[in-house]
Amino acid sequence: MNLKRYDPLRILLVEDEEGSRERIAVLLERRFSQVLVASNGEQGWELFQEHQPEVVLTGLNLPDISGLTLISRIREVNSTITVMIITAYNETEYLSKAIDLGVLTFLMKPLDIDKLDGAVNKVHCEYLIKKELEHQRSYIRTVLDFQESMVIVTDGQMVVDANQRFRQFFNLAEEKDLFYLENVFQHLNEMPDFHRFKESDWEKTMDEEQKIIITDADSGEERYFHMKAARFPDQPHLKIISLTDVTELEHERQYYQQLAIIDPLTQIYNRVQFNRSLAEEIQKSRRFHTVFSLVMFDIDCFKQVNDTYGHQLGDKILVELTDVVNEHIREIDIFARFGGEEFIILAPETDLRGAEILAEKLRQEIEAFSFSHSDPMTCSFGVSMYKNNDQADDLIKRVDDRLYRAKNRGRNQVCST
Repeated sequence: MNLKRYDPLRILLVEDEEGSRERIAVLLERRFSQVLVASNGEQGWELFQEHQPEVVLTGLNLPDISGLTLISRIREVNSTITVMIITAYNETEYLSKAIDLGVLTFLMKPLDIDKLDGAVNKVHCEYLIKKELEHQRSYIRTVLDFQESMVIVTDGQMVVDANQRFRQFFNLAEEKDLFYLENVFQHLNEMPDFHRFKESDWEKTMDEEQKIIITDADSGEERYFHMKAARFPDQPHLKIISLTDVTELEHERQYYQQLAIIDPLTQIYNRVQFNRSLAEEIQKSRRFHTVFSLVMFDIDCFKQVNDTYGHQLGDKILVELTDVVNEHIREIDIFARFGGEEFIILAPETDLRGAEILAEKLRQEIEAFSFSHSDPMTCSFGVSMYKNNDQADDLIKRVDDRLYRAKNRGRNQVCST
């Protein structure tokens, strides 16, 4: 059974006086599992490089290189290693230089066992605390690196720490400990400006989960993230931010959102979305006294096309028709498939005369266009302008009546009266 008091510390003893070296080595071997013994500085340097001990106990006046030179070499390799000095009364001239090299423990010759135990026990306690902190940090690091989300710790301007997922996404070097948020987030389309953040901004960020867009530096793809932030209880100036990639969910949401408002065949608005736009335009007209009109049109004798050429070609003609119309309407116009071969256009800020001109232009363009089946294609149009106190159903019924009046009058014409 191993009863060594200062396990698992390894200690390097460097002492040129043979009698002193042997006595100290015996004392140390009773307390340490591994004691490395050197009689001069160069031997001590070789043993240090080979074994990397946690503690060095050395004399100052060595026969080849001085103890200060040895300590200086060791400090270049390991700046935090504990170094203790065995010194005689006549070596006080070296002590200030040793202090400059970070030596804080001096043991006078002849060596007192209790003082040696006290000094080493302090080193041992510090070593155990350091190892426990390293263990805890390693545990936390493992947990953070296991996360699929990107996690950072920041003071609002600097990234103090970041997990592996974050570093990989932004191609950050592992050895880089501190960096500015603004340098990391240079590929963001939507992101809070942390450089100008105030506490009130942080409060909002912590109260609400925010969706941000980050452009992947490698692929150029826009990726969506949910961002959450929280303060450290004992260090309120530090915040932890998590960024969870929700790109697939966002694409799925956008797909179903588009499916709900877009006609799958023609890729223009469907009737549901048109009704929403019409309701909004009515509210706008009532509030600001603006004008708008509707243009409804229907393909003449489209059933014959389906019966003669089949529904597949019929669908292709519907797509071609929407392409023709899209080329001759404004961006602000709402164009929708109202049902079957029937279409409707909401023309904001357009009076009855303007809508009649638009409908006639479309009628001519459709009649002149060469569709896939090569036969001439015509449409009948109904036009009506919004009147005060119109409900949506009133306006749609009125424009629908105008359309069927155009049909009854011989098709391929515009009717607004």
